Amino acid sequence: MATTETWVLDGTSLTSGNFDVMELNVDPPPSRPEWISAADSEGAALVRQPLHENRKITMKLRITPQASMNAALDQLGAIQDKIRKASATVDGIALVWTPANSTRSVTFDVLAGQIQEMPITLSDDGWSWFKQRPIFTIELTAKPYWRGVEVLTSTASSSTPFTTIEVANVPGDVPALGRLIVTDTASQNRRHIEWGLENQYYNSGLSLLIDSDNMVTSGFSGAQATVTGAYDPNATGNNAITISAVSGEVAAVCGTGNQSHIGVYRVKARVQGPTAGSENVLKTRLTWRAGDGPLNSNAWSYVPMSGAWVEVDLGLITVPPVTSGTQRWTGQVETQYIPGATVSLHVDYLILVPAGEGYGKARATYQPNPSVAVARDSFSSLGLGTNLAGRTADAGGAWSTSGDATDLTGNVGLVTASDTGIGRVTNDATVGRVATVPTNRTDVDVSVQVGTTLLGGAVMMGALARWVDNSNFLWAGVGVQAETSNDSTSALGFDNRLFLRVRVAAANTTVYTPVSIDANVLYTVQLIAFTTGRVIVRLLRGASEVARLDALVTAAATGGALATGLAGIVDKGISLNRSRFYDNFVVGTPSSEPIALYSGRILEVRYDGVIRQDSTGTYTGPPASYRGTRFLVPVGTSRVLAKARRSDVDVSQDANVTDATQVQVGYTPRGVVVPR
Repeated sequence: MATTETWVLDGTSLTSGNFDVMELNVDPPPSRPEWISAADSEGAALVRQPLHENRKITMKLRITPQASMNAALDQLGAIQDKIRKASATVDGIALVWTPANSTRSVTFDVLAGQIQEMPITLSDDGWSWFKQRPIFTIELTAKPYWRGVEVLTSTASSSTPFTTIEVANVPGDVPALGRLIVTDTASQNRRHIEWGLENQYYNSGLSLLIDSDNMVTSGFSGAQATVTGAYDPNATGNNAITISAVSGEVAAVCGTGNQSHIGVYRVKARVQGPTAGSENVLKTRLTWRAGDGPLNSNAWSYVPMSGAWVEVDLGLITVPPVTSGTQRWTGQVETQYIPGATVSLHVDYLILVPAGEGYGKARATYQPNPSVAVARDSFSSLGLGTNLAGRTADAGGAWSTSGDATDLTGNVGLVTASDTGIGRVTNDATVGRVATVPTNRTDVDVSVQVGTTLLGGAVMMGALARWVDNSNFLWAGVGVQAETSNDSTSALGFDNRLFLRVRVAAANTTVYTPVSIDANVLYTVQLIAFTTGRVIVRLLRGASEVARLDALVTAAATGGALATGLAGIVDKGISLNRSRFYDNFVVGTPSSEPIALYSGRILEVRYDGVIRQDSTGTYTGPPASYRGTRFLVPVGTSRVLAKARRSDVDVSQDANVTDATQVQVGYTPRGVVVPR
């Protein structure tokens, strides 16, 4: 314990050795309160906790006796070098303060400075100059707050839809610099990480998950049921709430019951629509109220994918502390179906993600990048009416065709007669006409231009990847009145859809999203498949993306039935003999798939950004997308929620919610006045 003040600037002591402190000013920085007022308000109200200006630290120093004046001048130069280094260094240099008779040390981050006074006179302080003991004053500009030593909490792990960790008794005057450390412990790549923090109204007795077992169905249209794939923490048999929604009607599925949370929460629901046909026509919303106040209906959210569990964002709720009586809020999940049929909706649970004091989301959003072309064909030299089978592509080998009879043939252009391609008119009874180029591929990017001369009638046109045989392949494209999940010629009756079909052992699983398609226009269908099982489908009109599908397909991952295969085209006519047209086929090797959190690795949401380790744990970098706040840990006790998913649940399914995840928090306390 030092009996005098100790100040060390970037490793150089200013209070011992070559320097003595004669005067010191460490006044706290001025605050910057932000006020809001109105014409009829009584005074003004604070918008938020005040921030502060940069801190000024002023020191009057004397150089201790030196062997020569040159040695004394060198000491002055050394201080000037530190000042220059501070302004040249991102985030400045460290100035460590240990108050006299204290064991507490804190660090200021010095950003700039200057030597203000250096008197040379025959009296007073200036006389020291001639005694080889110059006196000078420096002013250092630092960040507003001191910072202490980082504290690491213990880890928290779970195999539940999310993991929470309590960060207790954080000291200081302002929020601490934080690191939320999320680690995959399930040996799975994660493409979606979301977190939230609550502090002021944190109540450890309140759960942030409302399971279906704890929801209310009495007085609502839903009923307790057992649904495959639902999360069932209580293992009570029933694991979801099910409703049959009638076209056009708004139905209240279930209620939350009385809840006691206070604060701002983003409500996420895990739901499942019917096997097919629900995406972007089946919608849900949360209607809620605080206490006995008026009901508030949040915006509708569409169920993005059919036949799979998905996460739906039901919007924000803001629950104030009760003025009198018992704290309470209640909510109900509502649904509506548009097209004209009765469909089912299953509700698994609600997650309340704290969003008022800290919230963020990292995603492995796919950004289109040029692929390395390995095969292509413009079909320009294929004569009109000539079969595609046996043609040598412009690059990549000869075409092979199979499936339903009548081959794709050379055709005049859809847009102009000079833009030749291939086409077909025939209706089909099974898989349609399949055309492939040689060489099995794993990571693959297949694109082809497609179009039709007349809307109406059922057709399916698109790109093919991982083709093993006509019973096993990936197919993505445009369906006008897409067919049912088997290979019959009957149609669902929904026009204009972008689809992804997974065909394994002659059984089809198909995901759709609606699109707007015009006749006599060429659209590009792009199908990208990775060895991780991630499959991305894009529909483009010119250079503009019209729609996208993003799915995690187990069969397409390494070891799956569709882990490798050929690339090509599939054409299927279902009714009315509509003409279909194809052009500019390209197969490429895509750039690496974006991952938010690699298997067994770490992602950190920090006070100064977001980073994650690469797959080897050697390098770090930001994920493809992050939206949210910095990770600052408020003074006192907080709870942090973190959830990690294999799929990007904003656009894909929400499966494997029990993957094991570990979280830990590091925080560096900060203050305004004195070390605490």
